[in-house]
Amino acid sequence: MNSDQREIHRKKRVVEYAERIGNINKACRYFGIARSSFYVWRDRSRELGDEGIKTSDAPVYRVCKRHGMARLPNRVGRRAVQ
Repeated sequence: MNSDQREIHRKKRVVEYAERIGNINKACRYFGIARSSFYVWRDRSRELGDEGIKTSDAPVYRVCKRHGMARLPNRVGRRAVQ
């Protein structure tokens, strides 16, 4: 299972858990996600299935930027194996 499949599986678990308990707010607090993210995942999974739950690069960049995480410099070279 690669990282994309793990991420899809995690998002499906959140959506299924919320549907099972019938309380979206509790499910989001339990998994530590925003309700707005949940609604995006749920709507995309309903429309497109598993393909709609994949994570794109833009939201990841925005979250990193919001938390003050700088990007790596462009000139990062490879380390020599000695």
